[in-house]
Amino acid sequence: MSGGTLNVILTHQEPVQVARMLAWWQSIVPADSIAIAYGGPADAFAAIQWPRKIYVASSRLKTREHHKEMQSYTQVFRAVMDGGFLDSFETVHFAEYDQVPLQPGLNDLQRAHLGREQADVLGYRLRRIDGTNDGHFLNHWRLPEFRRFLADISVRNDPSVVMSMLGFGSFWKAGAFEAVCQITEPTPFYLEVFLPTVTHHLGFRLRPVPDAPEYASHEARSFSPSDIAAAACRGQWNIHPLKSLWDATPPRELQALLTPSGSR
Repeated sequence: MSGGTLNVILTHQEPVQVARMLAWWQSIVPADSIAIAYGGPADAFAAIQWPRKIYVASSRLKTREHHKEMQSYTQVFRAVMDGGFLDSFETVHFAEYDQVPLQPGLNDLQRAHLGREQADVLGYRLRRIDGTNDGHFLNHWRLPEFRRFLADISVRNDPSVVMSMLGFGSFWKAGAFEAVCQITEPTPFYLEVFLPTVTHHLGFRLRPVPDAPEYASHEARSFSPSDIAAAACRGQWNIHPLKSLWDATPPRELQALLTPSGSR
């Protein structure tokens, strides 16, 4: 698959739920482009029947108050790189288990948008937050280690720029992904700040994902099958979060979205 996209899906769910998730994803992207990054119990990881999978034993994945406990995906990204998963791919799509892709051929859409934007990374809710009253910015900027860290790594004229983006659904050129993997935090930083800010200061260009914000949120919401169908018909790439979708086989009206009769 040289030149294609590696789809990394982070999950902690039970093998039966992972199997349902994988069945859906295989209607969206090629099966041999999917990698599972698993942060759940080790015995459950062993039971997952998938050739490209990696276990990530990181306490900073298992946070409850994510921003206060400085949740991190650093170990996930490094595990993907160290596992050799990137060897034959030019781009990386990082997804969470509760992010449900809606467009067959999704990776083609992502690569095309990346090219149009002349970007290295696409992210959800991407924004600049330095100099604002954003809580993530204030929590980080009060740390002398954070300010020194940016000054040390930045190739930009202004090392005080701080960016934010959601953790799910990011799309990377492999070179940008690998460059960020090489960076070590001097002290824990929150992933929604760490990932885009480091990427910017290493000289890479970030641009927002073109999805509508009402379908892509960090807040728990209740999406009905008709909501999901409407999002798909609008061309929405993903919908998030759907934390319980894989508890059962998705209803037929959702499965129809990925069949010729349900195509848009």
